[in-house]
Amino acid sequence: MLARVSSAPRYRTLFTLARGGMGRIDVAQRREGLEGATFERLVAIKRLHEAFAHDEELVGMLVDEARIAGTIRHANVVSVLDVGRDDEGPFLVMDLVEGLSLQQLTRAFASEGLLPLQISLRILRQVAAGLHAAHESRDARGEALGVVHRDVSPQNVLVGFDGVVRLTDFGIAKAIGASSATSAGVVKGKLRYMAPEQLAFGAIDRRTDLYALGVLAFELFTGHHPFEGSPEDVARATLSGVTPDLGDECPELPSALVELLFRLLARDVGLRPNDAAEVGRVLDEVLAELVAEEGPLDLAQLVETRFSAERAQLRARIRDALDAPPAATTPATPIEASPATRVEVVRHERSDDDGHGSRPRRAFAFGVVLVVLSLAAVGWLVSTRTTSDASTSAASARPDDVSTTVSATSSPTSPPASPPASPPASPEPTSEPLREPSEPTPSVDPIERSEPVERNERPEGVAPRRRPSAPARVGAWSWEHESR
Repeated sequence: MLARVSSAPRYRTLFTLARGGMGRIDVAQRREGLEGATFERLVAIKRLHEAFAHDEELVGMLVDEARIAGTIRHANVVSVLDVGRDDEGPFLVMDLVEGLSLQQLTRAFASEGLLPLQISLRILRQVAAGLHAAHESRDARGEALGVVHRDVSPQNVLVGFDGVVRLTDFGIAKAIGASSATSAGVVKGKLRYMAPEQLAFGAIDRRTDLYALGVLAFELFTGHHPFEGSPEDVARATLSGVTPDLGDECPELPSALVELLFRLLARDVGLRPNDAAEVGRVLDEVLAELVAEEGPLDLAQLVETRFSAERAQLRARIRDALDAPPAATTPATPIEASPATRVEVVRHERSDDDGHGSRPRRAFAFGVVLVVLSLAAVGWLVSTRTTSDASTSAASARPDDVSTTVSATSSPTSPPASPPASPPASPEPTSEPLREPSEPTPSVDPIERSEPVERNERPEGVAPRRRPSAPARVGAWSWEHESR
């Protein structure tokens, strides 16, 4: 399903940025050389935990996220740059956003009050732009994908130190041709940001995401959710309760903004805006009026000023990781073939060798066989003659002479009583079979045995049995990154 990376590691993991219930986000460095030049880039790598290695649904969601987010090219969407699998499992390579989530941003300002209205509008405007880009995404053939994010929430909105707001985590997004289908009676997303039709298992489209955008806006303008209580209480109120009037809670807000929130949070899908682009136009108009009255407020300057210490800490952490000696990395290897496939490969390699460079080897082996046979014949003749002489002399020999003769026959270190008048014989061949230089020496299985192991358990001419390599593991996501 996922292609392996190149033979050399392309990504060097620096440290883990965030962890969740099903996965993690790592900061990594991509470093490659090309014709003497070096290409370097910091990226974020999204991985599944090893415990979910064989969870087909989660792996399918990861693949869907790569396929969907990979088609979106917009400044307000976190891009997926690469996808693959290595020894740790499947992964996504994404843009590294130096910043924080919208959830962290609002929590940091909770003790100081609400974010300035201009800042909230600038954030919402960029989220709407990212949503519209996702809703309008098309595949390589130009066919509309019909993407619905289904999880627009503060955790999945990243605010960069550069002032750019990016939508992320398309892990449960709905799209035409997605490999992970939603089971009947199962909802995907966070209950507090689900639209009524999503909770009721009804048909969803891009306007479902607009409802979640309305909940985000209500929280930014008021500091609380439209409905109070547990996620289950919020879900019940979303289906049957009365949506609070933003104008009653915040009478100072422009009327156009109050009207927009009323439409975004409508239970009737037909009353909501047609698309996120329409929402963006209304936000632009309100923002222009505020800038004319108050002067501009810069989101990047506010975030940089408020979170300068956090940014410096992140950069120091990256710098220290880059300066540290790289950990030992193992090049990604191809997926191991099955034992049957490996046998066929070995046979094919031997066939090629026999057809090209085996004639000298065969001639050499034939010569060795002739020499061995010759030595065996000479040894037999000598042995026969020696045995005959020994039998004749043993009849008249003393007992100690008999023992001396037997010792000389059985011990190669003792000199013979009467050396035979023949050329010195070559050392006898060992009992182990001859091996070609290319054949690996079999190793002893490190398993304790209660009985002694014979050296010649394996018949001659039979290749040693190789243990099949362990199959490549698909190692290691939480679709929520509240620890970012």
